[in-house]
Amino acid sequence: MLPLLTVSMLFLHGPSTRHDQLERMFRLLIDLFQEFGVVPTWVFAHDPGAEEAPEETESFEAWTRKLVRSGFPPDVDSIVVGSGFPLLHDVTKVAGAFGTTDRGFSFGFDTWVSRFHSGLFTRVARRVWSLYEYEYGYALILPRSKRPWFYALGNARWSRQDPKERARGERWYRHIGRTEGKGSSPFLGMLRDVYPVNFLQQAHLSLEVGGLPLKTWIEARPDRGTLKPIHDRVWVWELWEKHVPAVRDNLHRAGLLVAGD
Repeated sequence: MLPLLTVSMLFLHGPSTRHDQLERMFRLLIDLFQEFGVVPTWVFAHDPGAEEAPEETESFEAWTRKLVRSGFPPDVDSIVVGSGFPLLHDVTKVAGAFGTTDRGFSFGFDTWVSRFHSGLFTRVARRVWSLYEYEYGYALILPRSKRPWFYALGNARWSRQDPKERARGERWYRHIGRTEGKGSSPFLGMLRDVYPVNFLQQAHLSLEVGGLPLKTWIEARPDRGTLKPIHDRVWVWELWEKHVPAVRDNLHRAGLLVAGD
């Protein structure tokens, strides 16, 4: 895990986000930046109704001045807050997002800022739940070269150089699209993959592996990780990185993974 080369990412997916959640989630993102001792430097807000969608970020100072003057913009459906390294402004140090773009919440930071720590992600997931009831989530370390900020939906911007990673991302992207607007959630069925930190609901834990519910299967052996409730509807499943490949293989053969081959 080398600074400027790896990024720790948390993704929490769920139902369509509501505009009334956006300002509160924006405030949560600012609180997280403060806890990391990082000053936000830019904001990107997506307005789906704008005739010309802005491609450029806006300075954090200019954005906050607009909030004071006019309040939170009524037509925004996604908000991204970020900070770059001094003298390396194009290299993102910390960034967080909420809205339709990532189908929920994401938060990531360079290894220079903090080590990968499951307890940190669990604390953030608890805080997000109080504002947004996500359905599925995961945390992992990604190489900066693979454009980790675009990992959430697995679209064409993610890992364009790696054909296998691109194929996995496209499967996830299609999986989400197949159930869009059809009355069922793409996040309450199969898992995307097996990660060092996974946030699951009962729908996931009831899936079968080798004739056993996933919850029972995990709890049967210590090398399958630990499972702990973080509130009444979500469990965190944590694994040592060295055990992830074997667990992934078992779940893949059981047909539970969208993109975990």
